[in-house]
Amino acid sequence: MSDNGRLSAYIHDGYTVAGYIKEEPRLYPAVRFVFRPVLSQNRAVVFREIQRCNDPRKEETIAAEIIKAQIQSWDIHDENGETLPIETSKILRLQPRLSNRMFRMIVGDEATDEDPVITERERNDTSDRELTAALAGATPEATEAADAKNSETG
Repeated sequence: MSDNGRLSAYIHDGYTVAGYIKEEPRLYPAVRFVFRPVLSQNRAVVFREIQRCNDPRKEETIAAEIIKAQIQSWDIHDENGETLPIETSKILRLQPRLSNRMFRMIVGDEATDEDPVITERERNDTSDRELTAALAGATPEATEAADAKNSETG
């Protein structure tokens, strides 16, 4: 999902993705975050550096630094309910499975989970558009054609 709420195969300047990792019971809560996907050339450099490491701690630090560089916001909180700053030291203390999933999403190896809140909002937006079109006298075919045209240009 980009800034305008549409998925894009092309990573344009400023493109962001609304990330969501569903809860893993007894391990970590659901996490929402906004990130900029890593470009393919930068991804290649990151993987080369990880591969060159002879120290697993350094590999994890590189991954944490990538997460820090690409995430713009998140809803991860400390034990007092305060939003954690997006810092390498904090990322290295996340549940390992959570940080690994986040890294794979940021480098384009894995899609984010479907966010039930956004999905409900999208359903409501579609219903609102359909109702507005129907009240304006538009046919279902015209409404579908307009939605298709908007998805191509968005």
